[in-house]
Amino acid sequence: MLRVAALAVVALSISASAFAQNAQFDWTGFYAGVNGGYGWGTDDNVGFTYTPACAPASAGDCPSSVSMDIGGVLGGGLLGANWQHNMWLLGIEGDADFSGIDGSGKKSSSFSGTTTIKAKTELDWLATLRGRAGITADRAVFYATGGLAFGGVNNKATLTSGSTAIAGLGGTWSGSKDDVEIGWTVGGGLEYAATEHVVLGVEALYVDLGDRSVTLNKTPPVATPVISADFANQFVVARARLSFKW
Repeated sequence: MLRVAALAVVALSISASAFAQNAQFDWTGFYAGVNGGYGWGTDDNVGFTYTPACAPASAGDCPSSVSMDIGGVLGGGLLGANWQHNMWLLGIEGDADFSGIDGSGKKSSSFSGTTTIKAKTELDWLATLRGRAGITADRAVFYATGGLAFGGVNNKATLTSGSTAIAGLGGTWSGSKDDVEIGWTVGGGLEYAATEHVVLGVEALYVDLGDRSVTLNKTPPVATPVISADFANQFVVARARLSFKW
């Protein structure tokens, strides 16, 4: 009898150990947390257009483009939900970050006088609403993500010219547009459940908030030329994440 009981205890111990080894972390549920990281981008061609177009002989008074390197930190909060089936994970997530991402560029040229163009972009905040799809490996999940992006974007441009060859160009022109832009984002990440409730992760996103044209105005106003600057608002964002799952 004692031998049978001992064998039963051993069998139960082995079964419990095997169950513990085969048990998988359950990712299904809601979570909330914080994130923080860095965003960057390069607008290689903030294009300045002139209407009517500058004649070839006076093109030196009309610089056509300027480049900007854009970068800065961002951080905020996130909220989402996951559903797991076997090794597959589906989810939805929203986040909102304050942003210090900005950049500027400057270029000068000379013909009848020196003309300097400047451009600046500021991303004041960034929010996304995304779907997630991934593969789980116990406490780790690798996922792809994509969806809508929203951002508070401020694009500014100025032109200061001493030109005497183009009527109306000389002087200072400026323009800006500060508004909410809606675009899209795609990326991926990795998360690891450090405990039953605490989840750590890293994530990278490409964010496209679209192109924008800013009209420059002169004081006092003139009818011609009409000057505008065209911006491309795209960024890459890399963030670390800390969330609480329940």
